[in-house]
Order: sequence, then C-alpha cells, then structure tokens
Amino acid sequence: MNRDILFIEGAKSFIHQAVVNKLEQADFKVHRVRDDINEIALHKDASNLVLYYPTGSRDYIETVTIFLLDLCEDEDKTLCVIGDKYDVEIIERIDEFKRIFKSYKRPVDMNKLVNDMGQLSDSHDELRRKKTILIVDDDPDFLKIMSRWLQYDYRVDTVRSGTEALLYVASCDPDLILLDYEMPGMSGYEVLEAIRSNIMMTHIPIIFLTGMDDKETVLQILQRRPDGYLLKTQRKEDLLDALERFFVDSIMHDEEAEKPKFSILNRPAGM
Repeated sequence: MNRDILFIEGAKSFIHQAVVNKLEQADFKVHRVRDDINEIALHKDASNLVLYYPTGSRDYIETVTIFLLDLCEDEDKTLCVIGDKYDVEIIERIDEFKRIFKSYKRPVDMNKLVNDMGQLSDSHDELRRKKTILIVDDDPDFLKIMSRWLQYDYRVDTVRSGTEALLYVASCDPDLILLDYEMPGMSGYEVLEAIRSNIMMTHIPIIFLTGMDDKETVLQILQRRPDGYLLKTQRKEDLLDALERFFVDSIMHDEEAEKPKFSILNRPAGM
C-alpha cells in the first residue's frame, strides 16, 4: 500500500527535517514542496494526505491556508497542520468549517504524529470506496433534495417511514443511516432502539436529522446517544464536509479497535 505524504513547508529547518526523518523511518515517501501556491498546484497529485508546516507572515499563511483548504475540499484530500502554536492558531481561526482533520502544536508528540499519518494513509482506500447512505424521512421533498446533494459522492437509498427503514436494514447493510428524529408514527428514536437491539445491526452508525436547533431538542437527541446529529437547515457544503469527517473518524477508530466515539456534527450556539 502506498504511504505517500505531501509535506508543504517554508524555509527548511532542523524541525522540518526532524519531521521528515521520523516519517521516512516509518516507511513514508515524503514529497517536500515549498509553500508556494504554484509549486503546490504542480505537485498536488503526489498524495491525498497533506501535511502543512506554516511559516512566514500572517497574511502569507492565510493565503496558503485558503488555497490548501479549497484544494483539499475539491480533490478529496486530507489536510493536517503542524507548527508553532501561534501559526497553527491563525489557521484554525480561518478554518471555520473545520476542514482540517488534525493539527499539531509544538512541542509535537512525534510518535503520535506518525501513528496518525499512518492511519490516515491506510484509510484512504476505504474512504474512496463509495459508501451507501440510507436516508429516512417522511418528507418526500426533503428526500429529493438530500438525494440530489449526495448522489455524486455516495450511493443513496431513501425510505419514508421507520417501518420501511427496518425492512431495508433486514436485507441491506448501509454504511450510514441519516434518520429523521421527529417522524410521525414510529419515531427516529424508536427506529434507533430497534436497530441497536438487533445484534446483526448494531454496527450500523445512525445520525439523527432534525429541523430543531433549540437547546432542549438537542439535549433530548444527545440523551439518545446516536452517532451524531445534523441540522436539516445546513448548507450542502457543510453537510458533505460533516459526512466526510464522520467517515474518516469512524475508519480511524475502527483501525484502533475502538468503538467509534460519539460525534456531534452540529452544536447550537450557547451549548
């Protein structure tokens, strides 16, 4: 399996070399590229895993960061950042949609960095496999919109009730269920309980969909312990980013032989 990494750096230093040495000792092929937009564009196909070590002025770091965020989003690459505390915090403030997968502030635990990079590299084959998502909602218009948004990145199936959802999972094995929390008849919570109580289905992750973002509703959802929740009102770009991050997180936790940690994909203000 290829273990390539695109290492974006400014002026080379002993710290940069130490990072490269550690990665190469772990059998990575490190492609060192200067933090120049033209240079990055020229070498962007070297790897789907990008590690950026920011240097230079605040304005320069912001320019390179925005370019990398857009590049990684458009071409399904995973972006991580390593560097001095101040520089990393500049980038984290720019990254309002949380597209950077991991950030490492100096002093860096190099063993953890190498372990994380290895897991991310190994997970990309699984990430490129087209996932199947089942969407469960009683609103046919919402199902059409969601199907249209997700159809290019995922295989999408839809059903309009909790009963249909249980019939579906009895014969199919989706990679994820997006489940309306406020459905009439059999509620989203009842569907979740039915799936979690069946030993053959407990591995299927479930994310609740809700049109309510008030504190009381969110607390009720959190008490149900789904694998996450998403607001129906969010933008397409935010939805796709949240789903990609969820699958990356799940794969990495699976490789660590852990049950995936509870993932909050949206959090209302004040919580």
